[in-house]
Amino acid sequence: MQEALWCLIARAAVRLGDRDTAARAADALRDARTEHAGAACGMLTLGPVATYLDEAEACAGTG
Repeated sequence: MQEALWCLIARAAVRLGDRDTAARAADALRDARTEHAGAACGMLTLGPVATYLDEAEACAGTG
């Protein structure tokens, strides 16, 4: 679930143009790039972490 929460934070940061939060989210998501956000919990999935990571890195200017 932690990746799912970071994906939501990343998406919000991107929408708001918050570069600092996007950078923090990208750091938190980098190791989970190949996973599906939330899939391990069996309750929900937000899709590939890579999508959110790419958006966060672009917003933060680190990608």
